[in-house]
Amino acid sequence: MRSLTWAVGSPPEIVRALSEWLRAAEYRDVNRTVNNFLVSLGELAIKDGEARLPDDVATAAATSILSISHSQGDGRAYLPENVRETVSATTWSGIVRSHTGKSGVEPWAGEARSLLLLQPGNLIEAATASRELADIGVMLKCTAEANARRDAVVMQQVMQRLSFSSAKHKKMSLEAVSQKALSLAIEITGSVGGAVYFSSTSSSPPTFQRVASQAGVGFAFPGSIALGEKTTLGWSVERHRAYQRISSSRAAEALTPAVEADGGTELVTPISGPLADTLAPAVGAIVLFHPAGEPRGYSAYERALVRNVALRLALFRTNIATREIANAISVLRSGSPRRLQTSGKKIESSIGVGWPKDIIQATARFAQPLKQLADSTHSHSVTLRIALPDAETTRPHGLALARVAAHPAERLEDPYEREREGDPGLHWDVMRDGHEEYAPNIRGNSHFPEVRPGTVSTLCVPVRIEGVLAGTLNLESPFVDNYAPFLPLIMALSGAVGRTLADARAEIESGLLDRTAHALGKRHEYSGVLSALQKGLESVSSQDLRQALIDKAESLRTLIQDLREPDMPATLPAKSLWQIVGDNLRNAELAASTECPTETLFHIKLSPRASRAVSTVLNSVFRNVSYHSSPDGRDFNGERVPRVRFDVVRLGGARRAVIVIENLTERILETDFCTTLYRYPTETLNGEIRLGTYIAGLNARRVGAHIHAVPIQGGRGLRTTVIVPVEVLRDTANDG
Repeated sequence: MRSLTWAVGSPPEIVRALSEWLRAAEYRDVNRTVNNFLVSLGELAIKDGEARLPDDVATAAATSILSISHSQGDGRAYLPENVRETVSATTWSGIVRSHTGKSGVEPWAGEARSLLLLQPGNLIEAATASRELADIGVMLKCTAEANARRDAVVMQQVMQRLSFSSAKHKKMSLEAVSQKALSLAIEITGSVGGAVYFSSTSSSPPTFQRVASQAGVGFAFPGSIALGEKTTLGWSVERHRAYQRISSSRAAEALTPAVEADGGTELVTPISGPLADTLAPAVGAIVLFHPAGEPRGYSAYERALVRNVALRLALFRTNIATREIANAISVLRSGSPRRLQTSGKKIESSIGVGWPKDIIQATARFAQPLKQLADSTHSHSVTLRIALPDAETTRPHGLALARVAAHPAERLEDPYEREREGDPGLHWDVMRDGHEEYAPNIRGNSHFPEVRPGTVSTLCVPVRIEGVLAGTLNLESPFVDNYAPFLPLIMALSGAVGRTLADARAEIESGLLDRTAHALGKRHEYSGVLSALQKGLESVSSQDLRQALIDKAESLRTLIQDLREPDMPATLPAKSLWQIVGDNLRNAELAASTECPTETLFHIKLSPRASRAVSTVLNSVFRNVSYHSSPDGRDFNGERVPRVRFDVVRLGGARRAVIVIENLTERILETDFCTTLYRYPTETLNGEIRLGTYIAGLNARRVGAHIHAVPIQGGRGLRTTVIVPVEVLRDTANDG
């Protein structure tokens, strides 16, 4: 149950909020409900800086607690043990006896939580008596005020002894701080020993590993305790409740102690952060121990002290997670991408579609940040996937999510190395909707087959490169509802991943463009020389030399022309995508097989700026198709090529128009060639740099469109896909 959040309002409004909150809750554990309720009353009591509770709030609380307790159907009402601190059992027994004729007060036998069990007969009727309500209201008011004063004193003591604000403590490890916190808890409670445990996903099933301990003669603490075992620690962390075990009680027989000793009293206090959900196990626990020769339990004051120590430890661990993820982001943002290591080359060859060079370079930098992310968020799997062209997918967008990095490394060998739309998991939900997807508990969910044994919760967040959705970062944990506290940190790291990929692409582009500039200078130099020679062609007597000079000049003109953006007017009127396709097919003199699309998306007018950018893209695509197409104009099935198809998909939270162009080529196309096409400047076999398709790719990225190509029919054909966000680019100036 989440804690009650108080709204600003008058006491009657607060009373109504209390009643609605209590009625809406699930009362599987009445004592816990009442305890949480009293904690909320304590928060209200100190809301204005004073430990005082309004009388009407206390009276309403009494009515609600009595009604809810009795509504369980067993005729019993439960009140928390901290009632003793302000109202004695004798006084309470007198209150009940005066209205019901029964004393009905006895300890809760067999439970270390030490509740008071009340059996007043018909408690609903008793609750209507004004005298009883008044007495109970006074009792609750005193209890809440006493709790508020006590917790304030305890927290002050803990903060003074366990302050992490100094620079020295910020550099301390979790182990060192845990040892310091344990020493404080042992000293204040008079324990003879203790241990601190934190969750670990390094083993399967996940365990709680001992990070600090202080043992003695005759007792010890195990190095690890598996999650889910029937132990006092497992019981405590799964319910977010302290558990006190006294070896002489009957309840002690049901659970295995967290202390290896012959008898004694142990107190297990869960370590839960302020955002912890009660559905998820706590992240750790503090275990304290009294030997059998000291038959005393831990008082409410001592348990309050340990709870505050546990909270401080939870906050410190959260700070560590924040620091680790910040360091991971710094690793990604510092320096230039390194070259792919040997292990990465093996990964590259295992993926059907070749990787672009920027992803290859950036991949080597992801190993350490992904490890830090996994360790900080209790994840046993972290995978990074990037959307790449895929010849085997049947979806119109032609993309699959290729797994390019993971922690631990063996995750790279898991099934689904390429996630296609329709495969299980959250990846394509994120790609379609453009925002994070979270499944706090996947047990029994058919949408999540057990790819990895032990996965219970999973989070998938988008990765964007220069604002365009490019892939996903997926995390899996063996703990229920694990990622709620970490979502902002994970989103920050996914942003750093996208910027790292963008930097890698920029570095490759920079090197190629430097060579392009040098090549252009040379070509202009040669062009000047050839122009001078061309003027004197008539004086050249050798026909062979004359023809060689003419061919060379023509070749250079073609290369220089290819390095420029296609000749287009500076502005274009607003046009629909269907009009732009038709114009560029005619300009390229292609008799393509097309059918007019019926989807309205293709007939929405784009803005003038978008019309020009998309026209530049399609002009380059169709010119490239015309240049490389087979002269017979038929594919192996006898159908006309090139062939242009139209479709609509949902990507990044919006409907997008898809144009697919298929054609045959005069030469076998390599995957590496298709990977670089439209992504980088292309390099010919003789070292020449060509920019035509690269400029088309730049124009597509400029307006949020996507363009890619893959070889088909054994490399004898080429499939080019253009994805246009029409609804984003529409001409709003002429709407309506």
